Amino acid sequence: MKHKILNIIQNKDGIKVAEVLYNNENRVIKTFSKGVSSFEINWYKILKELNIPILETYELGEDYLIMEKIDGKKYRLGREEDLSLENSVVSIAGYFKKLHTFSSEIDKKYNDLPLYSPMLNIDHIDFLVSKLKDNKLLNLVKRKVHKLNRIINDFKLVIIHRDFYYKNFAVKETTNTIVMFDFSQMCISYKSVEIEFIRRVLKSRSEEAERLFLEYYGEYDLNEYLIWELVNHLDCLYHAFSAEKFPAWGESAKDYILNLDNFYFFKQMLK
Repeated sequence: MKHKILNIIQNKDGIKVAEVLYNNENRVIKTFSKGVSSFEINWYKILKELNIPILETYELGEDYLIMEKIDGKKYRLGREEDLSLENSVVSIAGYFKKLHTFSSEIDKKYNDLPLYSPMLNIDHIDFLVSKLKDNKLLNLVKRKVHKLNRIINDFKLVIIHRDFYYKNFAVKETTNTIVMFDFSQMCISYKSVEIEFIRRVLKSRSEEAERLFLEYYGEYDLNEYLIWELVNHLDCLYHAFSAEKFPAWGESAKDYILNLDNFYFFKQMLK
């Protein structure tokens, strides 16, 4: 496989992205060095089989892929303001909703997909209790950690994207609908993991964008989401307290743990 390289777009962590001349057309090639996971190539194959929208691909090799160039003719690169556009937000929700409908089919065909299934770590909980000794929520979690982990273990697993960001999607100019093109963080996990991440990104633009996304995303288990929110805050707080100096980004997690409303909610849930 030899193609004339016109421009190196990115060369990082063993993954090189370049513009190449392919059949007299400007295309993009992404190559993976030996020892670097080329898992993303499989995703293009999987999604192509299932007719889930992707950028057009021309070659999918063992360690490289060649795809259409995002040059503004058909698609343009995503911009931050796209996260506020109604068509884009509805399209984002629909894209992931469609992906979830194929989760069981994908899992049957490809049983080597990475699994992201975080559980509560008792050592981390003990560490947090030592920092906030009288905190009611932390002590409740410590007493109920095994029950919480059993509940988490029963959550339904689906295919999700763990790195949603406007730089990872292209936008069709005529409709403002999106298509993802960076699949390196696709995995099997819980809807709540994906929802929390996307909500946070959209909320940074507007609460209306967040509301619209949830409206079109489809049903999800609210209790599952609230438990995942707890797990996420505990993990954040553990890393914040582990730092040499407590960082500003840990304050929201600390406020969450100190909020008695959260304690009473989980006390009722876990009784």
